[in-house]
Amino acid sequence: MSNNQVADLIRVTSSSSAQYGEKPWHRLAVRLHLEGWPNHDIANELRQPIADIAEVITTKDGKKEIAKALEEDEKVVIKILEAAGIDSIYTLIRLRDGAKTESVRYNAAKTLLEHGQGKPLAKIQQINEEFSRDPQAEAEKIREELLLRQQTKQA
Repeated sequence: MSNNQVADLIRVTSSSSAQYGEKPWHRLAVRLHLEGWPNHDIANELRQPIADIAEVITTKDGKKEIAKALEEDEKVVIKILEAAGIDSIYTLIRLRDGAKTESVRYNAAKTLLEHGQGKPLAKIQQINEEFSRDPQAEAEKIREELLLRQQTKQA
């Protein structure tokens, strides 16, 4: 969404947001959230504290607007989840840089490193690609191989 589109949305939401102490930027924050913007970026764009953005999005009206959008287009969920992932990264960075306790800073840094560089996965390597659907036949085959190895060692 371009700056001009954001400015247009501000004008539209300003005229229709006079209910219950709703401020002009409230609906815009929800709309940007539905566009897939991370809360951090919404806060920067609207010059509002990130905590206020999160609060507006999770209000009854914000949830109602999001539910309505989800009924119209299920792909909105993917945009919201992607934005939430970015917000989580910002949260980890904020914790790493500003938490009061060392353990919180350590865990945030560790999580960023693990997931940023790719946490090593435990891999199971299959040595023998053959498998039998008959476990008894497979067991008999193993016995024969062991017997053959024993005979070879004795010879």
